[in-house]
Amino acid sequence: MKLNTRIALIMVLACGRGALAQFAITIDAQRDSFYQQLTGPSEGFLVIPHDEFLPLSGPRPAGDADLSAQAWAAWDEDFFYFYVEVRDEAVIVNHPSRPQNDCLELKFDPDPRQKARAGVVNARLSALDSAAARNRAGVDNLYSEGDLAAQAASPRNYARRRTQDGYALELRLAWRWISVLKRRVPVGVGNIFGLAINVHDNDSDHRDGSIQWAPGRADEVWNTPQLLGTVEFLADHKLKFIRQNFIAPHAAMGKTYLSAARLRHRPGREFILENWRYHPGDSAVWADPACDDRSWEVTFPRLTSAQKPESGWPGVGWFRLHVEVDSSLWAVPLAFAIRQTGASEVYLNGKRLFHQGRVGRSRETERTEIERNPRVIAWAAQKEQVLAVRYSNFSTAAFNQLGVDAGFACLIWEDVNARVAARTQDVRTLTIYQMVFSVVPIVLALLHLFLYLFDVRARVNLYFAICMFCWAVIVFEDLHFFFIASVWQMLGFESVSLLVTGPAIVFGLLTAYASVYHRPPRQIAFFIIAGVLVTIWGWLSLWGVVATSLRTFQIILYVYLALAALEVLRIFVVQVVKREQARWIMGAGLIALMLALVYQLLIGMGMVAPVGQYGVVYIYGVLVLSICVSVDLSRNYAQTNRRLEQQLVQVQELSQKALTQERHAKEQELARRLLEADNARKTQELEEAREFQLSLLPKMIPVLPQVEIATFMRPATEVGGDYYDFHLAADGTLTVAIGDATGHGMKAGTMVASVKSLFTAYGDRAEVGQLLGNWSAIIREMHLDHIYMAMALIRITGRRMIVSAAGMPPLLIYRHATAAVEEVVLKGMPLGGPGATGYQERQTTLARGDTVLLMSDGFPELFNAENEMLDSTRVRQLYEETASRSAAEIIRHLVAGCEQWQNGKPQNDDITFVVLKFK
Repeated sequence: MKLNTRIALIMVLACGRGALAQFAITIDAQRDSFYQQLTGPSEGFLVIPHDEFLPLSGPRPAGDADLSAQAWAAWDEDFFYFYVEVRDEAVIVNHPSRPQNDCLELKFDPDPRQKARAGVVNARLSALDSAAARNRAGVDNLYSEGDLAAQAASPRNYARRRTQDGYALELRLAWRWISVLKRRVPVGVGNIFGLAINVHDNDSDHRDGSIQWAPGRADEVWNTPQLLGTVEFLADHKLKFIRQNFIAPHAAMGKTYLSAARLRHRPGREFILENWRYHPGDSAVWADPACDDRSWEVTFPRLTSAQKPESGWPGVGWFRLHVEVDSSLWAVPLAFAIRQTGASEVYLNGKRLFHQGRVGRSRETERTEIERNPRVIAWAAQKEQVLAVRYSNFSTAAFNQLGVDAGFACLIWEDVNARVAARTQDVRTLTIYQMVFSVVPIVLALLHLFLYLFDVRARVNLYFAICMFCWAVIVFEDLHFFFIASVWQMLGFESVSLLVTGPAIVFGLLTAYASVYHRPPRQIAFFIIAGVLVTIWGWLSLWGVVATSLRTFQIILYVYLALAALEVLRIFVVQVVKREQARWIMGAGLIALMLALVYQLLIGMGMVAPVGQYGVVYIYGVLVLSICVSVDLSRNYAQTNRRLEQQLVQVQELSQKALTQERHAKEQELARRLLEADNARKTQELEEAREFQLSLLPKMIPVLPQVEIATFMRPATEVGGDYYDFHLAADGTLTVAIGDATGHGMKAGTMVASVKSLFTAYGDRAEVGQLLGNWSAIIREMHLDHIYMAMALIRITGRRMIVSAAGMPPLLIYRHATAAVEEVVLKGMPLGGPGATGYQERQTTLARGDTVLLMSDGFPELFNAENEMLDSTRVRQLYEETASRSAAEIIRHLVAGCEQWQNGKPQNDDITFVVLKFK
């Protein structure tokens, strides 16, 4: 080999290793640099426009902005990588069934070279995670219906991202996880595997349809390897998308493949026959398997409101299905059922197998029928076969208006015996349900009706009897749905159910009200009126008078029931607050019923997954209510018997105690009279004491030419502790006393009388400070048991004033010249207290217009309704407001200030004012 050739080969190998070393995919829902170099399907890049929409139950998207996708794929020895950016105007995950939401779904055939006749591997990733989804039950994290291992659900293997116009999803799947019946993908350049890409769209609370990459748009791609596209491994981690099936290169849509292996891959689950071709009208020739139907329209036979044949539906038409049957199913009996709301005749290879109802060419000649029992079908011993259905439904518009599919669906099960046994078990179980859940309420209704007839005052029995009767009808009708033979029969039962739904709710509320209120509250009128309106609207909607779908009416009914549930919850809370135990058990039963109803409504609205096989959960609430009422009745009956026994014992005890009570009554009467006499005596004594205390106050206020005097006193009790007095000497000297004895009542009155005596006898015989000291010593010698006297003395000679105080509030002086108020604070122990000697004196001169305010501590210590004290600051402000006026006006202003501050709060201490106005 030449040197240049060797160098070139080394460079190529080095570049190749560099490219391999650069390959790296990060699972983060972002477009990796590797994907950006892919240019088309031949390298692993796809554009799926809105034109690739496969309708299921909703309208087609308006354009690429409404629904479209770009997808990129890559591979290495361990993983399959996939990244998709979806444009979607409404990203919704709200349905409990995961495929009904916005999501990506990939279908794999691990090795199409083996010409698989079994199912496919399914990987699904929802557009939103649990935090953003309206219904967490609808979230898929690489959930698989095939043999994908549980490791695929690890967050390392998938990622999501919301975008401005939709969402982006990224995932990786280990090749060892993608297997069916021990067949795995042969990884390597030049090898192939089958793949279909589905981007499901949910714009109306369920799947409207999907945009799809596959040889032909077919919803049955989910379990048909012959409808998957082909993907080829290329070098440099690239993949080639080939829009052709490797097993059946010429098959796109219009043929269904059946084999025993495919049916076994779905044990116990139905296989839905799809890929139908349709022609409007009616002709017996179309049953012939040799009939050329290549020009017929490819469609779905469900005949929903949003998806009908483009060639129109005149009320009758033919549907044909080409089936390639594997020899493993030749002459093998299979369970077959056609779910329909119209009438049909089923033909296999030109021979009529059976009919359901009577197919007609007009509404008058047609007889619709619903049949749930499975039939038996056996395929002929040939590969290519034709299944034809002659179908009519002239009520399509009316059914679609109600939200009911007007078409049909054909289903197959592998095991006939198992399917017959399952249907038999359904009939047996539903019959038992009807008997138990309908008879129990009927029995309770009759029991309570008789209780009401024997005691018409107990209206709660009548309310509950009607409620139970209505629920019995509702439960019977709902469970009988599984036995109805036509949509018209269903509408008849629904009409009866609507007729009793309102009374069931209203009389249930009346039963609950009776446990709390003597009379129903006013809001019952709302529920009665709303129930009547809902019933009328439901009837009109059912029979096509009002253009309302069943779903819209269900939402209205759900709102009505939800309001009733909230009202029952409120009643229950009221019972708990009032501690009403007599009807607590019945209230709990009503709560259970309403909670079951709410859960049933959530199931009906698709917000939660149904519980059990039939999804009818509210009947358990009815049963719980019935049991609770039975327990409540037993409990009340037992309590009534116990009360009767107690009352009999009480009657005997009362008989024995009658004489004793009579004697006690006479003794109590005598004691009452003695107590009245004693109270009258004490009242008289208190009144006399109050009059005595008032008599201690001066009868007249001295009149001086240079001083105007005004006084005010309001005791807190009958006998107060406040005191004021005047002594006018012969030379015109005026001595004023104001005091406050500790406490109230008789002891305080005794102290006031003592001080009155001292003031009258010695009021002008010494200086005011000396007088207070002498009186304190005398009172201390009297041993009055901790009763003291706070007191202030002022002596006025001309315009000179001398002040002394023993434990009294500050004296306030208003100076007319400066319009200012002075405080004269003299500290000292109250009279009679320990160490109460040596009282201070203060001297001042008063000018024309000056005023002096003396007060007891009841004024500044006055409390208002908020327990705030008036305090000395506010007292000073009140005094300043009117200090320039006459003494009487000052008193009136201070009294008004007290009343305003109290604001109705009782007075807690005696209040006394003495005002001196100098002229």
